[in-house]
Amino acid sequence: MKFDLTACLPDVRILSVGSVNGFVCLCQYNPVETIYIFNPTMREYVTLPRTEYIRRSPTTIHYGFGFSPVSGHYKVVQFCQQPITDTGLLPYSYKIEGKIYTLGTGRWRNIECIPFSSLGDGGVYLNDNLHWLIADLHSPESICCFDVEKEVFQIVSSPPQITPQWKISLGW
Repeated sequence: MKFDLTACLPDVRILSVGSVNGFVCLCQYNPVETIYIFNPTMREYVTLPRTEYIRRSPTTIHYGFGFSPVSGHYKVVQFCQQPITDTGLLPYSYKIEGKIYTLGTGRWRNIECIPFSSLGDGGVYLNDNLHWLIADLHSPESICCFDVEKEVFQIVSSPPQITPQWKISLGW
């Protein structure tokens, strides 16, 4: 199906965060990030409240969109990865803060205990969990799993082919 998003959303840069049960989570980021939950069938969308995070290099922001079949809630997870010390030299040391938005509540909540130091793009929803690649050369585990219902993290061992050398080849 072909959708003309310009009829529903402003003419700006829009990226797909994820899709669950026919709903699509979109991120507009130029100049300030805005998140939309879009129903393509009805051609309707909801705009989520903005958070205080601002994407400025080397700070990055990552998202995930998931659904809990237990509670019936759709949730958006947002991570802000900020350098602890900005010396201008790579690699940076990062701190990661997170927020979660449950559709219908009207507010973002803080997520505690983010157990990784750097992550790649992702936020893939599978089996009621969101998954991100972890970009940490010192950890043999390469996947972070977020349980959408319980709102807790778990580090998952990666397949044997994913090694620190593989991460280096990706520029992590």
